[in-house]
Amino acid sequence: KYNYSHIHSAIEHDVGMSYYRAGNFRKALKKLRTTANKAESHYTKAYILGNIGFIHYQKKDYQLCSKFFKKSLDIATTNGVFHLIPSTCFYIGKSYQSILNYSIASSYFKKGYEASMELANHKFPLKGERLMVIHEYVKSINSNVIQETEKTFPFAVDKSLEEIRGIFKNSVLKSLLDQKRSVADVVEY
Repeated sequence: KYNYSHIHSAIEHDVGMSYYRAGNFRKALKKLRTTANKAESHYTKAYILGNIGFIHYQKKDYQLCSKFFKKSLDIATTNGVFHLIPSTCFYIGKSYQSILNYSIASSYFKKGYEASMELANHKFPLKGERLMVIHEYVKSINSNVIQETEKTFPFAVDKSLEEIRGIFKNSVLKSLLDQKRSVADVVEY
């Protein structure tokens, strides 16, 4: 009469995670994969896939980690399991960061930040991975600003303000001399 499959899947998930906590990664992953395939609840399936990703993250297998987290993110986004989005984005971003793909990492941190802020607007607390993804997003913004500044003004690195002014003035004068016919024209201009 009643279908309790979601409770069964949640218990099987907990058994799989107990294997992980006991240090048996292989047994944990096997149990979690089997349970994820049987899970009917979108929440439970997304949560299990996220924990499979987390185990791979702990093992530093970033390619598999992001594969499972992306599946979890897809289910969570498509089916309204919004509170899983920030943590999922955090770990996907950290995985890309670990393989030195900072632009993709930053895009996931941004998505996690936006989801965290939306949840905060609905009175969800900003703690755990929600807070961590916010910190990572802010760090990535600051890093991008520093990188762009270094790209735009490489001549200014390690120079005093007085030296920078001199370089700027000389550059303006050189540019004007290239445009005008004589020094007198530049002075008049």
